[in-house]
Amino acid sequence: MNKPETFATHLRRSRLERGLSQAELAQRVGVSKTTLGNWESERTLPSAPELGSLMEALSLGGQDQRALRRLVALPRALVTLPPQERPPLTGGLLRALRLRRGLTQSEVARRLQMRQGTLAKWEKSEDWPSTERLTALCMVLGAHPAEVEAILGGAFLPQPLPWDASPEWLNEEVDLLRNAVGDKPGQALLDLRFLELEALLQLRAEEPAVRELLWQLWIIHAIYFCYQARYEEALQYTNRLLEIPHDLSKACSAPFQVAAIKKATALLRPLEVPGAYRPRQTRAALSFLLAQQTQIVIPECQAWYWMYLGELFIMDRAYDEAERCIERSNAIPHPDLERIETPEARLLTANHLIDLGKPQEGLTLLDAPILEREANRSPWIRLRRTHYRAKALVELQEVAEADELIRQSYALMEAHQLEVMRGAVDTLAFRMVHLP
Repeated sequence: MNKPETFATHLRRSRLERGLSQAELAQRVGVSKTTLGNWESERTLPSAPELGSLMEALSLGGQDQRALRRLVALPRALVTLPPQERPPLTGGLLRALRLRRGLTQSEVARRLQMRQGTLAKWEKSEDWPSTERLTALCMVLGAHPAEVEAILGGAFLPQPLPWDASPEWLNEEVDLLRNAVGDKPGQALLDLRFLELEALLQLRAEEPAVRELLWQLWIIHAIYFCYQARYEEALQYTNRLLEIPHDLSKACSAPFQVAAIKKATALLRPLEVPGAYRPRQTRAALSFLLAQQTQIVIPECQAWYWMYLGELFIMDRAYDEAERCIERSNAIPHPDLERIETPEARLLTANHLIDLGKPQEGLTLLDAPILEREANRSPWIRLRRTHYRAKALVELQEVAEADELIRQSYALMEAHQLEVMRGAVDTLAFRMVHLP
């Protein structure tokens, strides 16, 4: 039986069909012979620019180009195993389940009375356990019903994403992952979807719109890891964002980079513990990160830094310090500050004003045209805008209108699975019930 074609076999066949040696093709692509040899032996894969040069050097047609890109993006195990021998999903899900429980491979192996090396092979999809072993593994790892069904029933197979998908379609996929981050059941299934979408976005990262979606996905992935208390993995993604050159996209890179700094501070405070904010320690971490990344110590970043620090002080009920931080943020002069303002900045500022006892000013910001447009496009923005408006109206004692907006918030959460906001909305609803 012929084995399914992999990226390596496709590359080697294409090279031999053109009568090229590894050295000749490597020279045309602009890489070393060793690098090309690693691609053909499945040790490594080319980056997006290298893949483009490779396809140009081989003069590949459209069909071959699509095939090569698909093979680069697919998880290796789904490509290399014959259909009847494929596991129901890659071992990545098993690894995700283990990490969610905070267990090492040796701890899981000891509980199952098996060798650690065998478990490592399962997680790499180099081997696959029997149904009995899988059942025991699900119990040890505390898998949710959806995950158990996927593992035992083979109902979940990652589908390759379309290479030529439009930026609009990709944006919807990113939004779906953003909305799913706070859900508890089946959370480990998201690990594979994140990796699959990230692979496609990286391959098309030369397109400005797709590159910015990749940055968004990195932030969402960092938040996802923080919710699971996998802080070291979260920091890997924030570090990637901190390395984005500012001049790549002046309209958005500064906010993205500061968002990365914000997420890195999650290492200081578990998100699942309400009120566990430590603003003074966080300020030290932020200052350190800004000092380490001198290329982003620019007015936009400094303004966002002080704004976020003010938010932390508000959460710690240190309102005087919060006021000073926000005033310092607003006092930083820069001609481009208004130009780069984003819906996220508007929402954060409005929330700060409401918490500082200025609900009317917060409402004015929430009524800005930029938020009206974004709210119609993004359920996430619409939910937060609705929630903050309700919050301001509660402060203004506009009970009837606030109650209606709270109802709308619950409806939006149900319609778009935005469970990540439920705690905030529940708190506001509780306040409404106990208003004097």
